[in-house]
Amino acid sequence: MPLPDLSGIEAVVREQLTRVHADAEAILRAEGASAAERAEAWGRLGQHYYAYDLSDAAGLCFREASAASPGDFRWLYYQATLWQQAGDLKRSTALYEEVLRLRPNNLAALVRLGEVHLEAGALEQAEARLHQALGVDATSPAALARLGELALARGDHGEAVRRLEQALDRVPEADRLHYPLAMAYRALGDAAQAAAHMEARGRIGVVPPDPLMDALRRLREGERVHLLRGRRAFAAADFEAAREAFQRAVEAEPGSAGARVDLSAALSELGRFDEALAELRRAVVLEPSGATAHFNLALLLARRGERFGAIHHLRLVLAAEPGDGAASLQLARLLGEEGLTDEALAELARARSENPASEAAWLAEAALLARAGRPREALDRLEQAHARWPESGHAAHALARVLAGSPQVQLRDGERALGLAQRVFEAHSSVEHAETVALALAELGRCGEAAGWQRRAVAAVREAGAGEEAGLPRMETTLALYERPGGCRPGGAKR
Repeated sequence: MPLPDLSGIEAVVREQLTRVHADAEAILRAEGASAAERAEAWGRLGQHYYAYDLSDAAGLCFREASAASPGDFRWLYYQATLWQQAGDLKRSTALYEEVLRLRPNNLAALVRLGEVHLEAGALEQAEARLHQALGVDATSPAALARLGELALARGDHGEAVRRLEQALDRVPEADRLHYPLAMAYRALGDAAQAAAHMEARGRIGVVPPDPLMDALRRLREGERVHLLRGRRAFAAADFEAAREAFQRAVEAEPGSAGARVDLSAALSELGRFDEALAELRRAVVLEPSGATAHFNLALLLARRGERFGAIHHLRLVLAAEPGDGAASLQLARLLGEEGLTDEALAELARARSENPASEAAWLAEAALLARAGRPREALDRLEQAHARWPESGHAAHALARVLAGSPQVQLRDGERALGLAQRVFEAHSSVEHAETVALALAELGRCGEAAGWQRRAVAAVREAGAGEEAGLPRMETTLALYERPGGCRPGGAKR
């Protein structure tokens, strides 16, 4: 039983694997060891190798375990997943079929076999297995998601939307599903929904409950297991538990930039910003090309007022990942705050070019143009954004404010502003949106109505217990302007 090359693995894991290997070898060399004992020895060793991505060694162990105990579906299942990961669809199909012969209602095997058939283009076989999975669990998000992807492959875009939305309702954090949803909505001609889902796409998928694969995760020791525990705690907003886990990950592997980035995030949530900053500085030294570390470092530096340092790190992010929309927006904001308007506008234009579906880039550009005293260009950009995303409350709200209160009176259109503002308020009844309705009414000279809407907004802020941080003094000043005799048009303009 040769021990695989463990030279590239952290010390604590190397010790663990060496120990498990020795235990298995002792059982296999023992006289009188039963077939079941031999199978367990091979299988347990294979699980440990698989847990740390030593796939070749794991596969050998699982084959030996299956030979010693042919009726144990576990070792067949692990082999099937290994072949699936390797892209050998024929072998993985045969092994999943054997697993299902032994365990006909194994949900994980049914969904995974459906995935293999789907990848192979065998859509009827995929559909049969996925419906069989729904027979085991009628609400299985993984089965629903795969059926949605299958419908998309068939061109049945309505069914694709239905299934994918069902899956996403059950697992909202599965942001990878937004991409096939965007494709389905695009095919249906719904540009707004397509853009919204494309903007929300991510990397988190959805998988069925899988006790055998969960068992592998529990075997991991060292940096990896602490990172997993820390991320779970962080997601649950238990930031002190996350900090403790990430600190252990750093202690297990001091050279891990990723562990230090995670530790800094937990420290930031706890308000320990100096410590967070120190961890990020160490992370960028350990991994100079690490975009996440540079981005988070930029945010902390900006928070401390160190804009030029933040700008430097954001430029490093964009050098490594030119399409990073969040970095582009942050960089443009900081450049604008430094008075570097032309550079900021150039960055936003580049961001729009890299990602035309980024509504945020269009709106940020409009806001920057307005602050730079270029209201006509700001209005043009908002008109373009509203035309691209007619159902978007963000674009409609921004456009309404400009049409109601532009410093260039000739650009105003109170009636249109009021229609947009009321539509947005009906969809999202926030204080900010109520103020925009008031602003549009003031532009139309309907001062009593404007004051009523502004009073409503002021009362909501007071009831929420908010004050200066919510802009209450400004809101009260605006209310007084609406209530004064002789007109209330924004900016003191005359009609």
